[in-house]
Amino acid sequence: MRSLRELQQSFVADLLTEDGATLLPWIGAQGVPAAERLNVYRGNCREGFLAALAAGYPVLKRLTGADYFRRLIGDYQREFPSPAGNLFHAGERLPQFLDRRFAGTPYEYFADVARLERACQEVLNAADHTPLDLDRLAAVPAPDHERLRFELDPAARLVCSVYPVVRIWEAHQDGHEPEPIDLGSGGEQALVHRRSSRVSVHRLTPAEYACLAALRSARPLGIALDEAIALDDEFDLRSALRSWGQLGFLVKFSVVGASTDA
Repeated sequence: MRSLRELQQSFVADLLTEDGATLLPWIGAQGVPAAERLNVYRGNCREGFLAALAAGYPVLKRLTGADYFRRLIGDYQREFPSPAGNLFHAGERLPQFLDRRFAGTPYEYFADVARLERACQEVLNAADHTPLDLDRLAAVPAPDHERLRFELDPAARLVCSVYPVVRIWEAHQDGHEPEPIDLGSGGEQALVHRRSSRVSVHRLTPAEYACLAALRSARPLGIALDEAIALDDEFDLRSALRSWGQLGFLVKFSVVGASTDA
C-alpha cells in the first residue's frame, strides 16, 4: 500500500511527463478513463506555468516567437518544475537555464535579457523602504566619508551584460516597433528600480555600475570610489550620490566602525 506522500510525489512527477504509469492504477475512472483525468491536470499544470513565465518574460517571448517560447518553457519546466505554490518563483532559474541552452550560439544574449526581466519582477515584489536621510548624510564629517557604507533599496537590482541589453529591452516594449540592434555594439549596465509601484530601467556608465556594485557588496565608499575612478578618472562621486539618493537607489548608510546607522 502506497502512502499518501508517495502518491502525491508520483502525481507531481507524472504531471511533468507523458508516462503516468506509476499513478494510473491508483486513479478511479468513474466514467472517464484515468489517463484522460490525469491529462486534465497535466494540461493545467503546463498552461499555468507557461502563462506565468509569459507574463514575467514578455521581451524574451517576443524575441523567440510564441511557438518556440512554448517549447522552451516546456523544456525548462521539466528540468526545473516550480519549487513552490507561488508561481512568482517559477522563473527564477530561467536565466541560468538559457545560459546553458544557448552557450556558444548567436542567441547567448537571451539569458541576459531574461536576467533584466527577472530583475523587473523581483523589484515589483520587493519590500518598501524609507528614503535616505540626505540631511543626516550631509552632516557626516568629511574625514568619515571614505568609511561610509551604503545599502541599496531592496527594490533595486543591478544587471550587467556584454550585450546592449537595455536597448534590446527598450526596443521590445509594448507600443514599440522592434528595430535592428547590433549585438556587437557593446555591453550595457543597468539599475532596475521600483518607485511608487512603477519599475524603471536606468542605464549606467561602467563607472557608475562599478561604484554601485561595490556599495551593494557592503564595501566602504572609499573603495567603491577607487573602483569607479579606475574606469573613469572624471567620475563625479558627489553628483552621483546626490542623484542616487534623490532617486531612491540608496536607502541607508552607516560609518564603518561607528555604532549607529541612518
